[in-house]
Amino acid sequence: MRRRGKRIRISRSLQMSNIIYHYTSAEGFKGIIQSKALWCSDVRYLNDYQEVVFGQQWLGKIFPRMKRDNPELAKSIIIRRAVRKLTSDEITAFVCSFCSKGDLLSQWRGYAGISGLSLGFDTNKIRELVNIDIIPVVYKEDQLASNIVSAINKNYNLKNLEKNRSKLEFNLVKQILASKNSAFQEEDESRIVLTVDGINSHPRVRDNKVLYRSKGGLLVPYVELALDDALKDTLREVWIGPSPNAGLAWKSIKEFLAYNGLRGVEVRISSAPYRT
Repeated sequence: MRRRGKRIRISRSLQMSNIIYHYTSAEGFKGIIQSKALWCSDVRYLNDYQEVVFGQQWLGKIFPRMKRDNPELAKSIIIRRAVRKLTSDEITAFVCSFCSKGDLLSQWRGYAGISGLSLGFDTNKIRELVNIDIIPVVYKEDQLASNIVSAINKNYNLKNLEKNRSKLEFNLVKQILASKNSAFQEEDESRIVLTVDGINSHPRVRDNKVLYRSKGGLLVPYVELALDDALKDTLREVWIGPSPNAGLAWKSIKEFLAYNGLRGVEVRISSAPYRT
């Protein structure tokens, strides 16, 4: 098939663009395009909630590093209580995950399923539009500890901790949710993270409310980060995952994008082999 990913010549301008990819099912793709929004899912319903537990365990080990770098803050009851709370309680937050590669076999297997898709977004335009940090995931415990301690040292002191308690907890949650076992390093992932407070106050969270979708026999809570008409300037390309019907999928996706005002979006077919 002449539209196979490896046979398509990619323009220089596209190669130089900073694009991140969100892997999803065909149903998820349809919903994202029709709603003109990024979908941020409740972390409790991730494919593997253990990655959240993994981040909590890492957070609990930061005090030796803090004692060395900032012994005064390491003694803070507020910081100790925040860490104790976030390492023992269930975390409720919402994330949208991205990968630096649009055609990665491990992502097709783990997140998109058979006939899944990856949506390539312009990183800078997403960041400007939603006004939320896109946080690179770290895959080493010492890097996470360094990030946390550096952020605390930069933003807090013993005088301002009390009034910034909520902000401190949010920053720690972001670090927990942006950490994974080194076995997943190939994913080169980044994430948007929203807490419940963010849902209630962020102007881009549509209607400032939680929605629900069906997935694997469960109702999964999620929120929509509205892109609205800016979607056509933000979505750069779509990859079709390994599929026995890749040619038909290419046609229908091109038609679907055109119907939704997205004619300029490039559609590509994965070079990964399909296996039944």
